[in-house]
Amino acid sequence: QRFAMEPAVAIGGIVKDFKGQPLADAEVHIDMTVYDYDLVDCVAKTDARGQWRFDSAPSRTTRMKLRLVHADHATTVYELKNRPADKALKDLTAGLTINRGAPVSGGVADDSGRPIAGATVHVGGAAGRRAPTKCEADGTFTLRNIGLGNARIVARAPGHTPRQREIVVRIPCEPAD
Repeated sequence: QRFAMEPAVAIGGIVKDFKGQPLADAEVHIDMTVYDYDLVDCVAKTDARGQWRFDSAPSRTTRMKLRLVHADHATTVYELKNRPADKALKDLTAGLTINRGAPVSGGVADDSGRPIAGATVHVGGAAGRRAPTKCEADGTFTLRNIGLGNARIVARAPGHTPRQREIVVRIPCEPAD
């Protein structure tokens, strides 16, 4: 087999928080499609000035999705469809803002109301790429920095049927019991 490989280009920019400040230690997850070939979950990390760079991007893409992840902020997704990567990405000047998040707290109990210690709770769907949170001994949980707007919260526990609940995350957010 012979592979004809084209030269890669660098893409990058700066990630800022919702207050406009550069954000260190954010992950930029990059998914790209080049016609019928997918490059999935390539990762770049921001430096102390919020700058990131990925040196192995194809020069032509038909789709690009950038997912910003940081422990103190909500996961934020930028999707560029049906066009080449933005000039700002290739100039390493693309400005990306990571969204503010809010905590979501609640409790998990069995059908008789007894708390389920150790049950796991996570955000489902596209925003749910974080590790699940374990419930405390009293069945309570807190999910940190969940994106504002609609969210699906999923609870699981051995020996119990998984449950999910659609909520609206606001500041402040109502408990998700």
